[in-house]
This record gives sequence, structure tokens and C-alpha cells, in this order.
Amino acid sequence: MNEPGLPLAAFPAKAFELLESLAKLGPYSEALAQRLQSGLRKRGIAPELVAAVLNQLQLRTQAQAKFGDFAAGMLLTRAGLEQATRLVVAAFTRRGSARLVVGAWQIWGVA
Repeated sequence: MNEPGLPLAAFPAKAFELLESLAKLGPYSEALAQRLQSGLRKRGIAPELVAAVLNQLQLRTQAQAKFGDFAAGMLLTRAGLEQATRLVVAAFTRRGSARLVVGAWQIWGVA
């Protein structure tokens, strides 16, 4: 499925600035998105840019559940967000993997 607006690789500096300024308005909601879309279009901002920025605002709001405050600085795709592991689970898994490796080294006499 294609993301609305611009691909992340083509996200211009203007879009980052706009995204950061709009993120200060609070979490994404459909009502907020409608007001922003109308206002941004009236200011002459390209429809693709508006769609991309609103998509990022929505994804960041959804990402809060998985990444907490880190989500506020991320650029996301819907597929990436859906496949991403929650931060707490990733940290636990990584810590558990490190223990397994250290344990294996001890068994093999490496550590």
C-alpha cells in the first residue's frame, strides 16, 4: 500500500519544518487533520506535501504506544510501524540475547 503524499526519501526540508511545527498542536485527530488540510491548502502548500505531513502526524500519534516519546522524532511508514516491535519488548529481547551469547561463551570456555 502506498503512503499518502511524498515518499519518505523525497521528504523535503520544508516538510520537516512543517511537521515539527504542526506536531506542537497535539496528537493527530480527524478534526485536527481537516482543519490543517484546509488551512495549509489556503496557504498554497502543495497537496502532496500536506498529505505527507498529515500522514506522518497520524503515524507518530499511533507510534506513541510502541515507542513512547521517541515517536515524536521519527519518520514512519505504515508498514514499518505495523511490523515494529515495541520498545520494551525489543530491549528485553536484546538483553536476553546478550545473556544467551555470554552464557554460550562461558560454556565453550571463550569468556
